[in-house]
Amino acid sequence: MQCPKGGQITEQTHTVKTMAKAQEWYEQVAEDDLPVTIQKSITSEGRVHYKVINRDGEKLYQKG
Repeated sequence: MQCPKGGQITEQTHTVKTMAKAQEWYEQVAEDDLPVTIQKSITSEGRVHYKVINRDGEKLYQKG
């Protein structure tokens, strides 16, 4: 995939199961949201965009 500014985009997805680690991504995550999925996109220039998705597939937060 290509970034609108011209660089390549690398996408990563991982699951976070602990409250402490989930709060590193989104401070307001609740115990009922666990496990959360982090979908992260990184451009070749280093820009980062990520989404935090709860166990029901609802987007809780996004940044970037």
